[in-house]
Amino acid sequence: MLLQKLKLFNLKEKGRWYAMERLRLLIADENKDSTALIRDYISYKDDMVIVAIARDGESACKMIDEYKPDVVVMELILPYIDGLEILKRYQNKEDSPSFIIISLAGFSRVAEEAFKLDAKYYVVKPFNPELLYKRIKMVAGKRIFDTGINEDSLSYESKKAVTISANKKVDPVYFIEQEITKVLYQIGIPSNIKGFKFIREAILLVLKDDESITSITKEIYPIIAGKFFTSRANVERAIRHSIDLSWEKGSHEERVKIFGKGFEDRIRVKNAEAISVLASKMEFILREKGLHKYLRQ
Repeated sequence: MLLQKLKLFNLKEKGRWYAMERLRLLIADENKDSTALIRDYISYKDDMVIVAIARDGESACKMIDEYKPDVVVMELILPYIDGLEILKRYQNKEDSPSFIIISLAGFSRVAEEAFKLDAKYYVVKPFNPELLYKRIKMVAGKRIFDTGINEDSLSYESKKAVTISANKKVDPVYFIEQEITKVLYQIGIPSNIKGFKFIREAILLVLKDDESITSITKEIYPIIAGKFFTSRANVERAIRHSIDLSWEKGSHEERVKIFGKGFEDRIRVKNAEAISVLASKMEFILREKGLHKYLRQ
């Protein structure tokens, strides 16, 4: 509860804390990967908070009524009650939230119908979370588009090197963390367990200082424990659980792609061993994308 209250404050400047009203966001999507992508990105933002995540249309309506979000980011295809029906329910309601649609489908008659029902924006999956974040701010600021979708709203994941403009305040660490996230998903570590964030943080620490892996217990675990307000033992156990889960339930083929054939018949690997291999793989990926130069800044 204390940590939740502290999140209501923005930046510490000149010894003073400045209170800040944050935009309330609700996500309605059955796809856990999509919601995890949005959640992970928004968690780094001080001007926005996710008040609830709904996996079906019925839950979405209940949560909208309970939490009164400013903006709802919603997939049109939802169990029980679909997105169009939800839009109809809130179209003429007083103080109804603004709706942004995220969908696998491009512009279609369904999208046209969504705009007729007062949807404010339409983003095609897979999407860039930074672009979605900007659209949420636009919609919340009442800068509503008159009709349809445009080229800017169609955001596709690029396989090219990431370009970070010097004129924009973009934290390159975010892009690096997203690349780590993709690899963790690939080897079967779900984002809803504690160890997911811990192992991602451990990989990032090793990427910044490759010698730290030799002191994983004395250096890496305490740093992660301090950041997430937990104990060193909890960090070690959670990372152990994540790796075991990958070995037991993850795709054998995908794991071999990351760890190599030398690990093909291994029943178990140590935490330090797994983190070291993952960090080496990530450094190769980041070099391909031109992000490695930001690691030790």
